[in-house]
This record gives sequence, C-alpha cells and structure tokens, in this order.
Amino acid sequence: ISIIKRIMKMGILELVLPPGREISTRTVSKDTMVSGRQLQQGMEMPDGVTADSSYTSGVLFQQYLMNHLGNYTDPSKESLAYQMEYVFGGRDNDIDNLKSVASKLLFIREGVNFACLMADNVKRTEAQALAAAIASGFLVPPAAVVIESALLLCWAFAESVLDVRELFAGGKIPLVKTSADWQISLSNLSSLMEGLDSMRKNNEHGLSYEDYLQVLILPVSKEKKVMRAMDMIEDAIRKKGRANFYMDSCVVACLLYTSDAA
Repeated sequence: ISIIKRIMKMGILELVLPPGREISTRTVSKDTMVSGRQLQQGMEMPDGVTADSSYTSGVLFQQYLMNHLGNYTDPSKESLAYQMEYVFGGRDNDIDNLKSVASKLLFIREGVNFACLMADNVKRTEAQALAAAIASGFLVPPAAVVIESALLLCWAFAESVLDVRELFAGGKIPLVKTSADWQISLSNLSSLMEGLDSMRKNNEHGLSYEDYLQVLILPVSKEKKVMRAMDMIEDAIRKKGRANFYMDSCVVACLLYTSDAA
C-alpha cells in the first residue's frame, strides 16, 4: 500500500507513456485564435436556417475531427501535434493537453477496474484473506475491512496504470474486464514500476486510444468542440504559409437576389 501511494504521487506522463517516444512540446497563442479573440460579426442568416443539434450530427462532426485532426498516436505536422487532445483539454500546449487526457483515462479505468474487482469473488476473497492476515499481524482484526478496501483500491490503480500505458503504446484495452483480461496480481503490486512494460498486454477485442479519446470528447459541449476545432484549423492553415488567415473573415454564405426586370 505504501509503495502504491508513492507511485500515485508521480507525474502522470512518467507513469503511462511508454519509453523511447518523444513528446511534443509545441505551444500556441490562444489570444490570437478563434476562441480567444474578439470575432468579426457578419449579417444574420435569413429566417428558416437552423443549426442541426441532433446527437447524430454531433457524432458525425466528432468523427470528422478524428479523421482530420492529429492526436498522440497520429500527431499533426501543423499547429499543435495533439489537436484532438486540445479539443478535450483546451490548454495552449501539447504536454498539458496530453496530461489532461491521461489523467481522465486513468480516472475512468480506475473506477471501472474497481467495479470489476468488487464483482470478482475470487479476487475479493484473495484481498480479504490478505487483509485479515495483515490485521491479525498488527493485532487489530477489526481493521481488516479497511485494509481490504485499501488493497482493492491499490489493485485497481495499478491495473489502470498498465491499461493506460498499453493504450498509449498503441494497444487495446476492453472497457469492462473479465478475470482473463487482468494483468497484475495482488502479490505483484509492489513490483508495478518494474513491470510497467512486461506485465501489460494487448487485447484485440478491446478499445484503442483513439476509441477512448472519442468517448472522452463526447461530453464536451458543442460550443467548445466547435471553437477549439476552428482554433486548430485556423492555426494549421497559418502554419502552411497563410499567416493572415482568419476564420471569421471567411464568407460562409452568399445570397443572390435578382430583380424581376433582370
């Protein structure tokens, strides 16, 4: 338990990013982007033109972003490297956006893994037996329940670290696990740091990093997604040589009127 507590205080990227891969340190100036500056206002659209706010429209828009914006597994060469992480986190640099995604992934996996442990009678019995032995060793048998909970939380955390590390390495992790999917045993918790890459395993039937990233972005408000996506599109076009490109200076609609005489 004490070892896992120390690991919990470590930097999130140090824990979950596989070795040998360079991390982008790119930054952007948000006050010059769509979401950070005073935008030009055009004329209102005529009555009868409405925005599509359906769930299907939101999903299709998000899929469009996944197809055209970069992320950790497929970085962009223009603007920020991790553009989809920016859509989620909204920070002005790649490292902070990656941290926000990694922290959220770890939080989600820890909750799911803890629920899986609670539903697994074999693993719960193992934790109960160890907790009872520890409590007896300290001559405080009533503490067994508290120790069991601590062990299960540590176990779920360790498993989640391996999960997220596998996702960042390009592997797949199922949303809900069975006993066969489990990676670390209770007796190996203290060896987590030594087994960060040897214990984790890919599951072809699971979800990839990009799949989880889409799940994370779904609850982000439509307004934030649209504005942050325009930030990345605008900045990418500027990086390609059009330094004075502004999204709000573009013509998005053109209405043609002709007289009867014409």
